[in-house]
Amino acid sequence: MHLDYLYLNNKERLGMCDKYSKSSRRNALTKHQKQALKREFGINTHPTMQRMAEIGMEIGMHPRKVRIWHQNQRAQRKKKLESV
Repeated sequence: MHLDYLYLNNKERLGMCDKYSKSSRRNALTKHQKQALKREFGINTHPTMQRMAEIGMEIGMHPRKVRIWHQNQRAQRKKKLESV
């Protein structure tokens, strides 16, 4: 291990690691984004790629994040139904 690494603070260490780059950090959704996603999920739990792109444009999210959010919601719903 390089000695300079020992003297870096945690933020500096994280900045050196690709795993924790700024682009991969988790960002909380805004209230508006959550409402829009929940509204769409109530209408359609499996939106098309085109619809995900439209939703993303409307609420300022990347379509991939919209897709992941829907996947997570379906998994939560399934888990909740199985536990009942």
